[in-house]
Amino acid sequence: MMKNVEVFAEQKNNLQKLRTESMYRDKCTLQVMDLCLEAACKIEHQQKEIMILRNLLKNNKNGQEKNI
Repeated sequence: MMKNVEVFAEQKNNLQKLRTESMYRDKCTLQVMDLCLEAACKIEHQQKEIMILRNLLKNNKNGQEKNI
């Protein structure tokens, strides 16, 4: 799961680099890049939340097994 977060972070960095270095700085291209960057950020955030929830669930299951 951590690898997915790293991939999204790398993609986000690539989009930022492409946006600033692009020879095609027309309005539509920038808008598409902005949308892609926004989507990558949201996906990265959701991946982190999923990891946290999985860890909480795992810890909860481990705690319940100890009580049995």
